[in-house]
Amino acid sequence: MKNLILCAAIALPLVFNAQLMSENFETYVDGDILSIVGSSNGWGEWNGGSGTAESNTASSMFAYSGDFSGKAIGGNNGLWTWTDITEGTLKFSMQLYVPDESNGAFIGLGDAAMTSQPNSINVLGDSLLFALDWGAQALIGSPVTIVSDSWIAIDFILDIDNQTAEFIVDGTSIGTGGTAFGTSLGFGGINFWGEALNPFTGTQLPAEYYFDDLSIVDLLASVEEENTSSMHISPNPSNGQFSISFNNYDFEKAKMTISNITGAVVYSESLNSVSNAIKNFNLELNSGLYIVRVTDDSNEFTSRIVIK
Repeated sequence: MKNLILCAAIALPLVFNAQLMSENFETYVDGDILSIVGSSNGWGEWNGGSGTAESNTASSMFAYSGDFSGKAIGGNNGLWTWTDITEGTLKFSMQLYVPDESNGAFIGLGDAAMTSQPNSINVLGDSLLFALDWGAQALIGSPVTIVSDSWIAIDFILDIDNQTAEFIVDGTSIGTGGTAFGTSLGFGGINFWGEALNPFTGTQLPAEYYFDDLSIVDLLASVEEENTSSMHISPNPSNGQFSISFNNYDFEKAKMTISNITGAVVYSESLNSVSNAIKNFNLELNSGLYIVRVTDDSNEFTSRIVIK
């Protein structure tokens, strides 16, 4: 993977137990070798060793929350892994800190064995941040200029069933691209490499960066459908053209919202005088999972729709 060169708000119902992995580094002390003291939480090294120079460490130099964060420097090639996940929609979240005058950062997303890294989060220098779809040899959205010596919130949403990847920085979606994660390649790990790789030239330089508040969340498990027998969406998956039918349900006035899996409302409409009706939609939405919610004074209906 690292040798590749590119050619140029849903209130209810929500369940808050969908976090699969997390790490805030507060159980460590400054200088702890993560592949030793953090092995029970998935920390390891690229070549399978423990306690070598490849390991990332805990640091008190910078921290987003608490007193400690993870650190990657030149020579590190650390891993944070779990059992491969081959279906569903997952969100990898982290806080990233790139010091002034750093050469950058490389954070690879791969399977647990790191046989492949379909996507990566890259920083060149101390200010140019971007994400890659290595299979297509393409950027996901456009590069973002960040401020060095400050914490940046990064979310990476993988819809494994539809093989899409969305890159979000400080709450703003930068773009949606592709991923090779699927039934034959599960999402099972993050590589915190202590190098800054320029994918346009293939050059790499020793890096220094810090990371904190890591989490892997199963977004599908965090949404529980309700009253779906009274509200049916078809076709599902859809290309943006779909119908919602209300079976044996009458209302004078209701509010409908469509939200993405980060909770942002992407469409809303007031529905009036519906009785066993069919409502047709033709929306331009990015590929991914969306939540449709219809509420009135006494009822609430929640269902999922996948946009291809």
